[in-house]
Amino acid sequence: MTYQALRQLAELDPATVDGCVESELVRSVAVMWRNGWQPRELVRQARRAGKGAMEALAVQAVSADHAGRLPSPQRLAVLVRSSAGSRRCCSPRS
Repeated sequence: MTYQALRQLAELDPATVDGCVESELVRSVAVMWRNGWQPRELVRQARRAGKGAMEALAVQAVSADHAGRLPSPQRLAVLVRSSAGSRRCCSPRS
């Protein structure tokens, strides 16, 4: 990115930039899944490629992507079976 492009970006409304960057990041994560990447691999690569902030950003991107998805029927069955033995799951909170 050139200096002029960075200067123009800095002059934009931060909320607009944040929204565009977030949308592009979530879109990019979805493309990575279609190309065979796994969440753990993505976070590991971010950790290796940058500082702690890059890893944290990758974790947030993966979390945002996963938050918008329903678990597959198979995964849902695993979650239900694993929580069936847990009393905490089904007991009322104190």
